[in-house]
Amino acid sequence: MRQRPDLSLRDVALTSQTYRRHFPHRLAVAARDVPAALAGLRRARARTAARRPRVVFLFPGQGAEFAAMARGLYQHYPSVRADLDHGAELLAPVLGLDLRDVLVDDDPHGVVHRTDVTQPALALYEVALGRLLMSWGVRPAAMIGHSVGEFPAAALAGELSDDDMLRLVAARGRLMQDTPEGHLLAVLAGPSTVATHLAGLDELDIAAHNAPEVTVVAGPPAQLATFRERLGVAEVPCRALPAQRAFHSRMMADAARLLGVEADRVTHRPRTIPVVSSVDGALLDAGRPRAAGYWAAQMRSPVRYHDALLTALDRPDPVLVEVGPGTTLTSMARQTPQGRHVPGFAVQPRPTQRADAADVLAGLGGLWTAGVPVDWAAVRGDTRARRVALPTYPFARTRHWLDATPAPVPDDVEPAPPPATAGEGTVLGEIVQLWGRLLGSPDIGPDTNFFTVGGESLLFIRMVNQVQRRFAVRIPMEQLSAEPTPRILAELVTP
Repeated sequence: MRQRPDLSLRDVALTSQTYRRHFPHRLAVAARDVPAALAGLRRARARTAARRPRVVFLFPGQGAEFAAMARGLYQHYPSVRADLDHGAELLAPVLGLDLRDVLVDDDPHGVVHRTDVTQPALALYEVALGRLLMSWGVRPAAMIGHSVGEFPAAALAGELSDDDMLRLVAARGRLMQDTPEGHLLAVLAGPSTVATHLAGLDELDIAAHNAPEVTVVAGPPAQLATFRERLGVAEVPCRALPAQRAFHSRMMADAARLLGVEADRVTHRPRTIPVVSSVDGALLDAGRPRAAGYWAAQMRSPVRYHDALLTALDRPDPVLVEVGPGTTLTSMARQTPQGRHVPGFAVQPRPTQRADAADVLAGLGGLWTAGVPVDWAAVRGDTRARRVALPTYPFARTRHWLDATPAPVPDDVEPAPPPATAGEGTVLGEIVQLWGRLLGSPDIGPDTNFFTVGGESLLFIRMVNQVQRRFAVRIPMEQLSAEPTPRILAELVTP
């Protein structure tokens, strides 16, 4: 490509995808032109594909949304456009608004984070995105939904029709929105530690267990404020979440009962794809029905995402893909020892409106490098491309030429040390390596912004705590948040 900058990337892609044997050692790049492709190829990481990977779809819940999150896919993929158009028209009389104002446009009414809008918007977008991936040949062996994310999982598994699912989620969002004001607090500690600090605060509940040391507590504002003070005294890190309702707590009891009535009216069909329950972490095999009153219990019970994830990770060669906006679920998986080295991909890692939907294609390429079969003809669609002459697969060379014996090195000459990697052995180098492990990315540099490569706020707090423990310093969070790069963090560690 350096020698022939006139090559069409479509032709290169067609030739590589269709007219080359796919070997285990793989690398994939999504780009719109040759310079971008060359830059991507220089920094991309090769991966060894698994023989029979088991794909696990992860559907995020409320909190992952942002305005115009579906714009790129809506503009580029007819199936996504058809799904969003149908769902928005179906729910317009129920919601009193067009969900495309939130999903495709810039949320002119400022309602993207309102529960009765957020939940159906996410459910609609995630089922459309999941169906797009499946049309490209990505077949999930199991699915996990976090809170409302379990509804699009049920629709793609065939349990609920899309229309019934959307109506049920719209009812769920409205019922939750109508509950009294409450809040959520994310605590960087396990449930047993959290339970100790909850003693005597009888109106609070554990609402979610997301990772070994990430627990969410829900309840009324006054008791949550008391609980937060206790955590501060005990030096347990926590962060208030933006929700204005106490999801998955006793404050949802009445809403859950009413949702159960609505769910009983919906036709439930045999499941065709296994789903891991977020209520108890159990695997619901194909054909196995859910227990009576499941959706009511799911609203009231804590989200046991960590348990569900462990169930999915127990399957051979799992590959995780986050089907929705953000990286929260794949980030939580990396905080679990069993998931630290499991391939995980987010198809929309950044809160941005990518006009070319390149993030989704990059995620698809990542899945292929992990061994997931992809129907490249379906991905290309009707784009015109032709086969071109390209170099063959770059097999590793083994040299067998007999060289002359090298001259002996005098004993008093000390061999030169190997050149040091940039930043190796320094505070900056350690921080770059830490970020690479936490974010699961090889592309971390001194000036990489934590949040533009898929970092999220809870993982940011966890990273800062690790740095503080490693170097025995206190990091001013506000100062680092203004410019969250390894270089700035290293300067704060060693002022």
